[in-house]
Amino acid sequence: MDGFGRSVRKKRADYGFMITVGVLLLLGLVILYSISPILSHKLLGDVNRNYFLYNQLLHVSLGLTGFIFASNFYYQKWQKLIKPAIVLTGLSLLLLMIPALSLTKNGATRWVELGPVSFQPAELMKFGLVLLLAGWFSKLSSDELKDNSKTLWPITALLGIVAAFVLFLQKDMGTMLVLAGIGVGMFYGSGVSLRQLGTLIGIGVGMGVVSILLFPHRIERVLTFLNPSTAGEAEGYHLNQALIAIGSGGLFGLGIGKSVQVYGYLPEAANDSIFAIIGETFGLVGCVVIMAMFSYLIWRGLKIAMGAPDRYAQLLVLGIMLWLSFQTIINIAAMIGLVPLTGIPMPFLSYGGTSLVMLMTAMGIVVNVSKYSERSVHANSRIGRRDGRTYNANPSYSRRP
Repeated sequence: MDGFGRSVRKKRADYGFMITVGVLLLLGLVILYSISPILSHKLLGDVNRNYFLYNQLLHVSLGLTGFIFASNFYYQKWQKLIKPAIVLTGLSLLLLMIPALSLTKNGATRWVELGPVSFQPAELMKFGLVLLLAGWFSKLSSDELKDNSKTLWPITALLGIVAAFVLFLQKDMGTMLVLAGIGVGMFYGSGVSLRQLGTLIGIGVGMGVVSILLFPHRIERVLTFLNPSTAGEAEGYHLNQALIAIGSGGLFGLGIGKSVQVYGYLPEAANDSIFAIIGETFGLVGCVVIMAMFSYLIWRGLKIAMGAPDRYAQLLVLGIMLWLSFQTIINIAAMIGLVPLTGIPMPFLSYGGTSLVMLMTAMGIVVNVSKYSERSVHANSRIGRRDGRTYNANPSYSRRP
């Protein structure tokens, strides 16, 4: 029985989705294997030449643990964990306000350090936001969706609170763009009108402009984006080196272990700039393959959402795929100069723990929903309708008249 007392028949998991995630994880390990010896010596001195690789293997192991748990944890039960997730996220954000426990790097305060363990509260926030909005919007009727006091103004206030922490406490514009994308996308997917959507986007754009104007380093990043060739050395260096890395890869790349930019030229080579290293190593063909794999993964996820057995599952998977989509698009766009540098990791490929573990857990939720999704979806099915009516992929299920 599901959360609404309706019988749900369990099906086979979406293996295409799972295999794609696995291949991306494997490619990330291959890239880190090729650059780990150089980075280990350059950044850490006389240490194990596979320091970054071994640490990433630990991160992948934790991520796979989260994936296995979530893929076998009935998705409806996540509704009972919304409040604990919010509390945990709030506590982690409060830890960022303690100087002795927080770490600031490149102008952003993103990490909490508790002894040998460090994590990013923003990644917990992404996960918590998806759970919160899926639970909230799935309970609203078509009439309630039209009521701004129950939809537009509460989500505006919620995103405003999130922005206060992310933009002003953490000074992390990239993460805020991902969170805003999740919020706006799920708001529209719930079935609100275009007018409500436009109002929310307008308010968000205004807040974004203000947040840029209040911080000089953000203004410098925007100016660098607009004209990288005339920007100061410090501001334009990262973008120029990323473009050099991708350009030098040519059509087929320099090959594994032959990266030049990793020798200290390209900042954050294992983290935010991993796509540039992929371009240098595997060339244009490799970049296209990576983008095609992410596109396929997102398409499979949206197909699972459209075939989901209830509104909560639809919105839950939609939020997760928005998270994956925005984080991937922003990272790639920043590396090729289409948007200002934001400093967010590439899903599954970048070195790091918190982002990988939370994303893998989220992927496990999608796989769990796929076990209950319809395999064939009507051509006119949508996550949400703009006329305010709720669409259910399973025509036998009717939550409200």
